[in-house]
Amino acid sequence: MELRPQETRTPARHTSGWVALALVGALVLVWVLGFVTPWVDRTSAFITFFAVVALLILLVDSLIVLVGPGLWRFARSLGVSIGRAVRDDEEVRALVARHPRFFSWITRRFSAETPSGLYLTVTVAASVYFLMNFLSIALSLALSTAITRYDPAVEALLRAFRTPGLTRMFWVATLLADARVIAFLTVAAVLLLAMWGKQSQAGLLALTMLGGGLVQTIVQLLARRVRPSAEFAVIRQPGSFSFPAGASFATMLLLSALLFVLWRTLPSLAVQLAVVWATLLVVLFVGVSQVYLGVNWMSDVIASWSLALSWLTITCGYYLVRVRYRGTREGRPALWNGTVRLAITAAMCAASLGAVVVGAQVDPLLAKAAAGPATRPWTVTTDSAGLPTPTAADMRQLPLFSEKLDGSRQEPISIVFVGTQAQLISAFQAAGWQLADNPSPVTLFRASVAAIANHPYPNAPVTPTFLDGAVQDVAFEKSAGIATVRTRHHVRFWRTHETLGGEPVWVATASFDSRLEIGSAIPLPTHHIEPDIDAEQAYIVQDMVRTGRVALVARVRVTQPLSGTNAQGDQWFTQGYASVLRSTP
Repeated sequence: MELRPQETRTPARHTSGWVALALVGALVLVWVLGFVTPWVDRTSAFITFFAVVALLILLVDSLIVLVGPGLWRFARSLGVSIGRAVRDDEEVRALVARHPRFFSWITRRFSAETPSGLYLTVTVAASVYFLMNFLSIALSLALSTAITRYDPAVEALLRAFRTPGLTRMFWVATLLADARVIAFLTVAAVLLLAMWGKQSQAGLLALTMLGGGLVQTIVQLLARRVRPSAEFAVIRQPGSFSFPAGASFATMLLLSALLFVLWRTLPSLAVQLAVVWATLLVVLFVGVSQVYLGVNWMSDVIASWSLALSWLTITCGYYLVRVRYRGTREGRPALWNGTVRLAITAAMCAASLGAVVVGAQVDPLLAKAAAGPATRPWTVTTDSAGLPTPTAADMRQLPLFSEKLDGSRQEPISIVFVGTQAQLISAFQAAGWQLADNPSPVTLFRASVAAIANHPYPNAPVTPTFLDGAVQDVAFEKSAGIATVRTRHHVRFWRTHETLGGEPVWVATASFDSRLEIGSAIPLPTHHIEPDIDAEQAYIVQDMVRTGRVALVARVRVTQPLSGTNAQGDQWFTQGYASVLRSTP
């Protein structure tokens, strides 16, 4: 029998209501996201963003349910009409008559009457398409071009969003894709399908997962790509190679195969689309978790999805051919009665989900990863009075260079501050500095408008910059005497893992924004910094000491005289000294 998704019609009035509800909900959540971002942490903003995406997906789902069947019928009718017109055209008939063998072969390829016809053609074409996507990434990896160039940048961006809350969320996602969990879920799904009388689908799932695992392992051994630097990984990296990503591959393969097996049992088009979107979101979440936790590159994840879909197309296409042309039975007698089957299915699903979630939360490695790195004392030289006088050797215990998005070095640190975050903020505010807003769609839009209109925005966000793999914790800025966002003093602070006398140690880089420009490295509007970053350091230190809340402890060399460019391509130079400041009682 021919496999066709069942067609259902949803009343227009009911669907229109869902469309309106989804649209209103999406607009409300977009507003909420912009409103709450300045006051919430990155975890809350990330969760709100996913809620916005979910409602937008619901909107698209409702629109497809409302107009999709009609558009499909119209497109099919139009295609049939065009095909008939082309077939009846005299020039086309003459061309077919001149090359009968070729067009006969083409006709057989799109005929639904034989196993080597339409089903095989679609299967081969789809599998080759996904395989070519995979091979293009593999070629890029071999030549170090195109998509693989962006791997360090994407990995660095996701590091900027790391929080204990997000780490816990992504830990659950990556545990769901653990090889042992995937194996357990596969066995459970095969047994449940067999219990429900779907032995052929159970065999399809088993073949897909076993064969896919073998394909993925072979490709990994051939590619032998190393994983990202373990220095920035949140969890212990697997001992296998990175390309393609095993967890992302297995998740895509298992969920897509289950979707294929269960597709025709879903009651309506709306439910079918909802399950498709849910599957895609879970697959995406697992893939992002691998990059976020530092165990795979972005290109590894994308390549794994393409390879998984290529293999899935082969097994599912073979299954459809067997059902249609070989007489394979889709259903056989189920075990027990419906109530028992439902109870067993619900119990196994609940137990699987509970084991994953609970297991993730009680995992001691998760508590360690979410807690972040432990602090350690900063061992410094002291003078005869017992006051700290750091030396160049002492400074090497701290991270000394900021980093560009690709991980390469930028300017060295120019300020070290010893004290709490409250003391740091209080001292800068006493000197007339403003605490910069966190970057968000709302604050970035406001900053863009202020820059174009040459208006003031004293709390404008600053560009995220990395140091020791982390984005700045706080940033301050101060007007240069002109009420405009185009010109400003600004400084970024990172809290290090070191403490001195029990107080946190902070390091900072500083520069002066003199005007707007189009960046040479990234062709987007940005601030131009003045190259003499030592002058900005001196200005900030003088401003801070003047308040009486900060004392200058020492000036210490951190590097030899040096010059370079920042992420936007602006030149800078320094004599290589940093000023060590300490909060006064």
